[in-house]
Amino acid sequence: IQKVLQMGIENKGCTLGNSKSNFSSIFEDKGKNQNFLYAHGKVNKKCKFCENNIIKIKLFQRGTYICKKCQKI
Repeated sequence: IQKVLQMGIENKGCTLGNSKSNFSSIFEDKGKNQNFLYAHGKVNKKCKFCENNIIKIKLFQRGTYICKKCQKI
């Protein structure tokens, strides 16, 4: 977990989409961590670890991308 969090900090977080409401630094830098996500936005593409398809589910009214084989629902 520490390695993943450190990588997110070094990459200035995730900037998803192109909306002005996305988070950025006080200098308006956009994050780059979205370039390293394994599942987000990859519906019907293969999981990096097991080759199953990534699916999108609704969890607590939010869209969530998962591999049903690698992650518990």
